[in-house]
Amino acid sequence: RQRQMCIRDSLNARPEEESKVALLLGYGFFMGIFLATFQLSAETLLITRLGEAFISRGIFAAGVMGVISTAIYAYLQHRLPYGLFSIINHGFIFLITTSFYVMFRVLPEQQMPILVFAQFAMLGPTVAIYLLGFWGIFGRLFDLRQSKRIIGGIDTGQLTAAILTFFTIGVTIYNLPQTYDLLIISSLAVIGTTVFLIIILAKFQVGKVSQEYEEQESVPFKDMISNRYVILLATFISLSIFAYLLIENSYLTVLSEQYPASEEASLTTFLGWFNGSILVLSFIFQTFFNDRIIAQYGLRVSLTILPVILGVLTLVVIVIGSSFGYTVDSPQFFLFFLFVAISKLFVTFLRDALENPAFKLYFMTLQNRIRFDIQTKVEGFVVEFAKTITGGVLLLLGVLTFFQLIHYSIIVLFVIAAWIYITGKLYNEYRNRIRIKLESQDISMEEMDVVQEAVVNVVKSNLLNPRPATAIFSFKLFEKIKPN
Repeated sequence: RQRQMCIRDSLNARPEEESKVALLLGYGFFMGIFLATFQLSAETLLITRLGEAFISRGIFAAGVMGVISTAIYAYLQHRLPYGLFSIINHGFIFLITTSFYVMFRVLPEQQMPILVFAQFAMLGPTVAIYLLGFWGIFGRLFDLRQSKRIIGGIDTGQLTAAILTFFTIGVTIYNLPQTYDLLIISSLAVIGTTVFLIIILAKFQVGKVSQEYEEQESVPFKDMISNRYVILLATFISLSIFAYLLIENSYLTVLSEQYPASEEASLTTFLGWFNGSILVLSFIFQTFFNDRIIAQYGLRVSLTILPVILGVLTLVVIVIGSSFGYTVDSPQFFLFFLFVAISKLFVTFLRDALENPAFKLYFMTLQNRIRFDIQTKVEGFVVEFAKTITGGVLLLLGVLTFFQLIHYSIIVLFVIAAWIYITGKLYNEYRNRIRIKLESQDISMEEMDVVQEAVVNVVKSNLLNPRPATAIFSFKLFEKIKPN
């Protein structure tokens, strides 16, 4: 019982929320196992069975399938009862996963390239549907105030399971006859999440979003395009995706050169340890540094950290590639491979641990009745559309005979420059919208909570200011804001 209380307290949950949190942690645990095993098998098979030539095609196909799947998801979720809709989603994922495994087992070797490519193309859609489903359940189990308190740790189950799965596979992969046997674990994990889903649906009313949310409106895309702030949000996330996928393309390419088809198990081992390390760093950063950076340095700095670090690493990659070579025949290829991998590590864990949480706060200035619709479309359809466009660009660049691997890093620098510029424009617009709302007094209680929390965090960060006058003033102001 004491252990349950410790877990509950670590998640900022209250006694009456204990069963909801426990069920979501269990759901997330099996979801983490699925995401880890499906990703490992898809990436390993694409690199070893198809090679460098199909990487950009796979990214493009995953983007196209992501656009289609998120569009269908958005269409059906308002037209079917939520419980039925959730069960159908899990059934679809289970069918896809088991079908791939059966086809890998029974179809002749000549069909393997098609299956490998198809599985990689379905990696994005399955992950998107799973995550949309998880956060959809979360939004229906907890009201707005509960969500703010619990959201930071509710995905602990998923993160823990994914870390354990990645590291376990990194150690035990040699005991599996085939890499696609990981799909057996994926299918069992889907069954696990479905069991928890059925319990949640039977025990709680999750048919609609909490009553604290205003009646939601659907915003047509033509209205979104005419909104300057929404355009900035969409442009920012698109540039972030563009840079991420350019790094991902370079990373998968050097992996295909470092690990030929004969070293499939070695590649899976590397991916297991590497992806597990990314999640560990993400967990550490999100636990100990995320809130402090946002509170002390603000949203602008929080969104600028990733492109700045990525820009520095990209310059290092360019210098190393130009000086020592960037092909597998080069004596110092491992050095080039190492810094491309480091770039992949930073862009992945900083996006998850810092950029995504900070970016979500920018949606808080939107009106309540349209906020969730716009956020779903920006983080769903716009993200997948940006992946498709990036995949198309990669395909076109791959056709150019003079275009080499190192040239992708040069393009990344231009993308980063635009990314930082848009971050500044987005932050200025965010401040203007906050100022206008405060001056017009057209601000909801929820938005007032956000403003108050931001003020408190700034004041707290100055309590230890080296300038005595600032520290004394902050302490007196903090006494007024928080007298208890």
